[in-house]
Amino acid sequence: MASPRVLLPERMAIMGIYYNPEDYGLTVIGEVERGEPYQWDGVVAWKHEDGRVLAGKDSVCSCYSPFEWCDGVEDLLHITDAAQIGALLDDAYFDVSAPDRADLLNAVRKELS
Repeated sequence: MASPRVLLPERMAIMGIYYNPEDYGLTVIGEVERGEPYQWDGVVAWKHEDGRVLAGKDSVCSCYSPFEWCDGVEDLLHITDAAQIGALLDDAYFDVSAPDRADLLNAVRKELS
């Protein structure tokens, strides 16, 4: 497993791919989420510094941080086709609106082209 980059002390309180994607060589392409009191559900797509498009989905209560289970980029899904994002959205833990779905799919398609 690849280890994350060295974290600055001010970031130690909130670590992880969701809150500090740049520490893992990631930039957020887009995300669709539903945040409710004590609950977070979402699908996120990132671009890695090596050019790969990666994505994941998660659902957590307020006891955990989004993607807390994720130790590094190797735990994310390598996206090679926008249909893979469509499948993640279809399998999301919440209903994704048509405009949110289209926005994320279009952002991923742009990065894949």
